[in-house]
Amino acid sequence: MTIGDKTTYGSQPTFILPVGDQLLYWGDRWNAEDYDQSGYVVYPLSFQDQRMIMTPTKSFERSKEHV
Repeated sequence: MTIGDKTTYGSQPTFILPVGDQLLYWGDRWNAEDYDQSGYVVYPLSFQDQRMIMTPTKSFERSKEHV
């Protein structure tokens, strides 16, 4: 499995956060020329048949146990 810029939507992997029964991919978008414009991407993450699947989304729903 290759993880990097082309497979992580222009980010480099930072960590994977388990939240209940969900996994969240956190990656950073480094901007060396304008550090203040660097940021993070967060996407739901799953694995299927040894393949990593990230689905871009604009919002997340939290279960009541995590509010």
